[in-house]
Amino acid sequence: MPTEDSRNRIEEAAAIVAGWPNVWGGLLVVHRAGPDGRCTECTRANRLAPRWPCGPAVLALRARRMARTPTPVENEVVVIERPE
Repeated sequence: MPTEDSRNRIEEAAAIVAGWPNVWGGLLVVHRAGPDGRCTECTRANRLAPRWPCGPAVLALRARRMARTPTPVENEVVVIERPE
């Protein structure tokens, strides 16, 4: 079960990755659900892969959502004056 701290870290990481569509897009290509509902990329020799969405997929999905829904701050026009 994810903790509040881990959710905050995913949000922070997703905010960074949102600006890199090749990164979150690539993660979604390889970290996908297999026929058994488990991630096809997250395999481990000693246990089953996690159910999808796995950690990297959660990060990529959140980043994709952030990239498609810019915050008001990102839409504001900022004027930077140069000193004379």
